[in-house]
Amino acid sequence: MGKRSFWGRDDIRAVIDEDFGVPQFYRIGRSYARFIQEQLKSVAAPIMPEAIWIGVGHDARLHSPELVAELIGGLRAEGINVVSLGLSTSPLVYFSEHLNALNPDFPQLTGTLTVTASHNPSEYNGIKFTFSKKTLSEDNFKQLQSIYHAIADNPEKTSGDELSGKLQTWDILPDYKRWFELQFKNMFDAAQRPIKIVVDSGNATAGIVAPDVLRAIGCEVVDIFTEPDGRFPNHHPDPCVHKNLSFLVDKVKETGADFGVAFDGDSDRLGIVDNSGRIVPGDLITLFLSESILQGKSEPSHTVVFDIKASQIVFDYLGKRNGKARLLPSGHAYMKRVMREDDILLGGELSGHLFFRDRHWGFDDALYGACRFIEILAAKRRQQPNYQVSDFIDALPPTRISEEIRLYCSREEGHRLIEQLKLTVSKQADYFGPLAIDVLTIDGLRVNFENGFFLVRASHTEPCLTLRFEAPDENTYRQIESRIPELDDSLKATAS
Repeated sequence: MGKRSFWGRDDIRAVIDEDFGVPQFYRIGRSYARFIQEQLKSVAAPIMPEAIWIGVGHDARLHSPELVAELIGGLRAEGINVVSLGLSTSPLVYFSEHLNALNPDFPQLTGTLTVTASHNPSEYNGIKFTFSKKTLSEDNFKQLQSIYHAIADNPEKTSGDELSGKLQTWDILPDYKRWFELQFKNMFDAAQRPIKIVVDSGNATAGIVAPDVLRAIGCEVVDIFTEPDGRFPNHHPDPCVHKNLSFLVDKVKETGADFGVAFDGDSDRLGIVDNSGRIVPGDLITLFLSESILQGKSEPSHTVVFDIKASQIVFDYLGKRNGKARLLPSGHAYMKRVMREDDILLGGELSGHLFFRDRHWGFDDALYGACRFIEILAAKRRQQPNYQVSDFIDALPPTRISEEIRLYCSREEGHRLIEQLKLTVSKQADYFGPLAIDVLTIDGLRVNFENGFFLVRASHTEPCLTLRFEAPDENTYRQIESRIPELDDSLKATAS
């Protein structure tokens, strides 16, 4: 594996044919197969290899079909049966783990593999793993590491390999669309005007399903960049980066839409642009969605979880509505585990990962998040017919918050900078300008100020540190921002 290979908390991603390529996918298939067989030995009623079924799907990247073929070959060489789902969103693959309960003709799956590199550039690819309806690393990061370390132990592919596992193909889109229609069929009153939405699929996987589902549940849809194209010719499918939403912003304004939605490469992350063309960050999307969880609750028993990047606004907003906010380290697998263990119904990350354990199974599905968002807007309009998403944003306290800033470096260089900055802030509480009132180290370093914060943490999907900061006014914002070149220079000095 090359230096740009990442076995992170939740998956693997790397540059294809530079860091790893076709042969490794065959061996990863064999390694994963042996892992699950070993895991199943310890269950009360052991499952024989011939009874194990694994669902496999892939994103729109140009090399994904070839890599999937190798991955499936590795699984079948170990006697594992495979359901090939073809071009899929990651949520479609996660959905397949629950499909047997809805459609008994579909095999009961033991796990899934999705070939995708999510929002990474088109030259990257990778794999997301699940086992027993959980992201593989949810319970123990060593699970993912065990597959990595076992790759070298697996033989390379030869022409004499016997593919004893069965292979079945399944078009899962009709089942998925039918489930959405049943969930949201009564969202609009007959007298309500349709909600008009611009859908930007980014030439990625959302194009095969999102526009159709949103039309089926009663929305008026204007869709752009719908046709999947793994070269991503119009813009990169990462809704966290504001420049990628410029087409969506323009189209919302041009068409007078109620809002716009954008999806990342594998459709597990959601971006939203309000009716005025303003980009709504993931933490505020989660706040809007909390309306459905907190409505009518008189006791402060409902916690909404956010990742460490969230605005300070979320604490005040939820506190006034008999709820509370809780910060967690970034990482969708970790958040899902905490939500399950602590019986939390809603969680969201700044990146646009959204998790519902209310009327849903708890995995991150950007299309489901969009439908719940529409449902809340429709409900508000039954009380206030002219209500807009911008009304919600305008009612929040004014604040200035940065985009995510990336400082590229090795993991070791990034770790040294975070430790150095932690020491600096402990000795100089006003290092960033405003006085530090709290310091969190659950994921990197978050320095909280009154009505603001500064965060630096190591990315789990790219070789960089990510920074984000917030201030209540422009002057304070500029004070905090002025420290960033100094941090970047410190990284460069360490690297040299």
